[in-house]
Amino acid sequence: MPRDGPRLRKERIKPVVGRLLGFGTAGEQALARKGGFDMAKKIYVGNMNYNTSEDTLRQLFAQYGEVVSVNVITDRYTGRAKGFGFVEMATEDAARSAMTALNGKEVDGRQLKVNEANEKPRDSNRSAGGGGNRSRYY
Repeated sequence: MPRDGPRLRKERIKPVVGRLLGFGTAGEQALARKGGFDMAKKIYVGNMNYNTSEDTLRQLFAQYGEVVSVNVITDRYTGRAKGFGFVEMATEDAARSAMTALNGKEVDGRQLKVNEANEKPRDSNRSAGGGGNRSRYY
């Protein structure tokens, strides 16, 4: 493989990904490769009242810009809210202004903790089951 093989592959993949995401023209694809499009920003909302609904969060965040999605995290078994959720805003600017304005604001009797969501860490040490690579002989 040539020395710059991975880089060339990456350059070939970006326009394809851009077309899949809806960036149709060559100019739009060039902007996407350079990061020219303002992509949605995910926001963590913590310390929520267990009764706070997705509609309440949507209305609250919509004051600062377009809300792409809202997700209140619930317990898998009981269906009860866990007291935190995520809001995705359409633009970086809208997300920044919402985080600044709403962090510490009281909603449904609780002071919200609002900040940028972190990517969920992937644990590479977890196996798919079956005990991993353990030998039965020590």
